[in-house]
Amino acid sequence: MMLNPSARPLNKCSRFFISIFLPISILLLSLVIYILFLEESTRSGPFTSLKDNFGISDSLDPVYIIQMTDLHLNHVIKGRTEFITSVMREVIQNYNPNIVVFSGDIVDASEHTFCLMYHEQFIENWLEFNKSIHDSGMINVKKVMYVPGNHDTMVVPNDTQEYNLYRRFVMKPEEDFQIQVHHIENGFKDIQIVGFEPVELPITSEPIGFMPMVRTKLLDRLEKSINKSYINVYLCHFPYFTTWGPKSSTGKSVGEIIQEFDSGLTGHYHPRSAQISRFGNTLTVVSSPTFQSRKFSINAIDHGYQSIHEVESDSRNKLIITYPIKYSQITSRVDFSKKSFPIRGLFFGDVFPNSSVLIDGSSCGNLVSIREIRNGVHLVRLHVYNLSEGDHKLEISGMESFTFFIGEKTNVFHEIQRDIMSLILLYPVIRGSLILLIIYSGIKLIPLWKLGFVEDSNNQLSDYVNGANSEYSSLKLVFSGPLYLITRLHQSPRSVYLVLVFLYLWVFVCPIYFARIKYMTVSCWIYGMYANGSFTPFPMLFLIIILYHLLFLQPLIGYISHYFSRFYSSKSIMNVYIFLIFIWNFFWVYLSLFAGGFFTLLTSLMTYVSLFGLFFPLIFKKKEEMKSVSSLTLLI
Repeated sequence: MMLNPSARPLNKCSRFFISIFLPISILLLSLVIYILFLEESTRSGPFTSLKDNFGISDSLDPVYIIQMTDLHLNHVIKGRTEFITSVMREVIQNYNPNIVVFSGDIVDASEHTFCLMYHEQFIENWLEFNKSIHDSGMINVKKVMYVPGNHDTMVVPNDTQEYNLYRRFVMKPEEDFQIQVHHIENGFKDIQIVGFEPVELPITSEPIGFMPMVRTKLLDRLEKSINKSYINVYLCHFPYFTTWGPKSSTGKSVGEIIQEFDSGLTGHYHPRSAQISRFGNTLTVVSSPTFQSRKFSINAIDHGYQSIHEVESDSRNKLIITYPIKYSQITSRVDFSKKSFPIRGLFFGDVFPNSSVLIDGSSCGNLVSIREIRNGVHLVRLHVYNLSEGDHKLEISGMESFTFFIGEKTNVFHEIQRDIMSLILLYPVIRGSLILLIIYSGIKLIPLWKLGFVEDSNNQLSDYVNGANSEYSSLKLVFSGPLYLITRLHQSPRSVYLVLVFLYLWVFVCPIYFARIKYMTVSCWIYGMYANGSFTPFPMLFLIIILYHLLFLQPLIGYISHYFSRFYSSKSIMNVYIFLIFIWNFFWVYLSLFAGGFFTLLTSLMTYVSLFGLFFPLIFKKKEEMKSVSSLTLLI
């Protein structure tokens, strides 16, 4: 029964609630510090200059790879198909590429205009893709390469042309689904583009495929695909920070193997502008989605030196500088110690206008075209001499401007391109948050109140808060407040307590939900998706359980604790608990429809657990209201 708070001094209440929320604050602070630690891991460098004895020769042309990503073609969104076709056509007309790569999500796994719906493959969407590459002329580009994205493989049970439409429309019959290696001859050093698909079939609808795990066997194959005598380009839909898994047979993690590549071209996250950053000595980009804008990325390779540029398909007379490398893109695979060198670049246009070059505001001459390497693509160059060490600003007639560096060693850099969501959705953050919540909820359910000193502490705290005892030290309050917080269930009936224990334990022994993948039914547990006799872990399942604890189990424990507490609890706080549980139910209904449609909603134990948890506190609330009415009647 809840006591009247009128007898309690306000300052005692304040001190009590401060002590109650102290452990929660410490937990939140620990999580923030952990995320800031991961933010620290986005720092790179210092980089030491490569010592290149070959120099930069005018006889060798730079190679440029055009990357497009996340087309999300959908047959019910005709305007999107027309837009993407026009972008492809402009890329071909204005940049005349002979190498184009597509880094996944070629189609939508949907026939809806709203993206958060149940996903599966529709042949009509792939026909839109087929139409777009023919109408734009992309089909005639010399070398076009693809890797699948999560949308291209949703609800695909196996890698056959019958079910895997990506294979049917994009791949040759003999090509490997997981890893494709493409060789490009180059006068300086040959280039090898390795297309990598970390998702292994079967796979359900979202959200589980958002952060794929790479198994050791597949990781070994990726490691073996790297040819040290070539320039290696990593092509994948998923950025390096979203892939995770066990180490390879040689003891290397996914990230360590990706760092052996010279550059990485990815998509998936739909940034407004390309997120270009360094991962060790690997220059990586998460490119803007083609379905949202005309932006795309160019990976230029000049004498082995990598640079990445974001441009727009309708930009004419565009200049990109391939050497020197921007300060924000240099790694230890670049020779940036040269004080005399040629400024080189590629100009995309009919006639290159001789352009004046300024370094630190001083004129150095004119950048001129030395030859046309492809129709409408000019190699431009200007030699500069005897520059000093340090930072320099390069300006070219309003066409290009950036900072470059000369020296033996750089400073430490902060790769600011990664946003807060990419840090929160890291596997270590999700796993750590889940473990913390499981421990925190578990401690609240352990019957610590059976210990004699705990009962004594709670009784003394009760006397203090209710005014019976005025002597209570702040140090003792800091201890007894959190102790009370984790033992508040000691006043609840045993039957109610056992219900809460069941709601805590069932996710460890039962599937969270079931889903259909064409002819098979798979179960999704806290440990991963169970299909074909094995588990595949997915962090997004961890995220579901995190939300289950935050929006359902913790509010329910809080409500029951307050209801049977010896201390006064405001109705507004208890209503907040009910509101959070309602939010969880709304979220779960939506998520289950997203993950597997009505089949998932109706067959999953989580659905009925969530409904029970919603009505459970409402029963107590109704009983409390009936008590109040009865008391008022007797009083009258």
